Amino acid sequence: TPYGLTVSADGALWVSDHGNNRVLKIPSAYNAPNGAAATVAIGQGDLTSTAATTSATGLQSPVGLFVDAAGNLWVADNGNNRVLRYANTSALVTGNAASQVIGQSLLTLKEANRGAATPAANSINSPYGLCANGTTLWIADYGNHRILRFNNASSLGNGAAASGVLGQ
Repeated sequence: TPYGLTVSADGALWVSDHGNNRVLKIPSAYNAPNGAAATVAIGQGDLTSTAATTSATGLQSPVGLFVDAAGNLWVADNGNNRVLRYANTSALVTGNAASQVIGQSLLTLKEANRGAATPAANSINSPYGLCANGTTLWIADYGNHRILRFNNASSLGNGAAASGVLGQ
């Protein structure tokens, strides 16, 4: 089930395949013929697997995604309550591990800060949309009813706290 999409600087179309727990790359999307197949699957070890996993190489129900000006692919991994960064979209291959995680301290966790009156600035619950403006990453933290801002996002460590919180 396609949920989100973005285009990288090289013209590749990246599609979050929510129901199959993966992100697919279709190269040269502007010139691709009807029915063109994906060549890369992020979140799976091959182009046919669909299992949900919580790991550096797995995804569970990805939704929003964005390629920033530096060529990083950011994925809202909704089912794992995290956002992942994959460096250098032009070099990504099937089964590639994420370079960074936001919303969790480790790439193998999927904790959610549910029910807290004021959720922690380093937690995410069901992220949906995201975008970047320069080096600033914005995340729609759906489950916590707020927007998170991460300044210099790609240089932060795993599990870093948000630089700003809007809506709370």
